Amino acid sequence: MPTTHTKICPRCENVFECNPGNIKECQCSGFQLTSEQRDIIQRNFNDCLCTNCLIQLQNEFRQFREDLPKGKL
Repeated sequence: MPTTHTKICPRCENVFECNPGNIKECQCSGFQLTSEQRDIIQRNFNDCLCTNCLIQLQNEFRQFREDLPKGKL
C-alpha cells in the first residue's frame, strides 16, 4: 500500500507528492514553522501546501514581523 499521495496545493494549485505515512520523507519535513505560522496556515487552507508555497509563506511571515514597529506583537 503506497504511503505517498498526489495532492493539489490549495494555495497555488500545483501538483505535489505528500507522504504522511513517512513524514521524514515528505516534501514538508524540512520546514520549521512556528505554532503561530501553523495556526495561520490551518485557518486559511484545508490541506497540505506544496514546498514553494511553504517557502513563500515563511518569507512573508518573516517580512511581516520585520516590518512591524517594535513592541507591536
